[in-house]
Amino acid sequence: MSLPDQKIQFMTVEEYLSFEESSAVRHEYLDGQVFAMSGTSLRHNIIAENFHAILKSNLKGSPCKAFLLEVKVKIDSLNSFYYPDVVVSCTPMNTEAIFLESPVLIAEILSPSTAAIDRREKLLSYGRISSVREYIIIHQSTKRIEIFSKGDEPRFSASAVCLSGSFRLHSLPGAPVSVDIESVYEEVDWDQQADAAGILREDAEIYTW
Repeated sequence: MSLPDQKIQFMTVEEYLSFEESSAVRHEYLDGQVFAMSGTSLRHNIIAENFHAILKSNLKGSPCKAFLLEVKVKIDSLNSFYYPDVVVSCTPMNTEAIFLESPVLIAEILSPSTAAIDRREKLLSYGRISSVREYIIIHQSTKRIEIFSKGDEPRFSASAVCLSGSFRLHSLPGAPVSVDIESVYEEVDWDQQADAAGILREDAEIYTW
């Protein structure tokens, strides 16, 4: 999750990577512009950790690895770097590398403040990564998961919406992986109702583009 709430001076990629190594705050990089990332709620973290754990358990014995929150993804064609909430890569990698270049699946957990970015900017940007096959948008204010998929074209199309039961992921090795929506939202306290305006902001983006 990111929020372009603080623009830093123009930087080259090399300057950004060096700056990020020593920064206490994560920043995303969009073709020279650097943006500080917003903090996340406990609910956001719980959901991200749950989904990461599901992916990790299904990837055992495969060449793929799932990463959580702190790993940058480079988009060469846009000269940009993002921090997805969850990302899966199946390419052999140097474990000392500081970013990924060829992920196959990316997931973002929506928040009211960044729903528009995740649904528009990142949907288009992640589509520019040729290796990515699925983009997963997970709501945190309500139980709703949206799956976007693509082939060789740099554009996602909506393939499924899960409100209950389970959904399938097709970008992981082997047979399609079935994911129970309740396992993604495990330990989320729904008695603590999310702000109604926040739910509206997350949901409104579904219909406005």
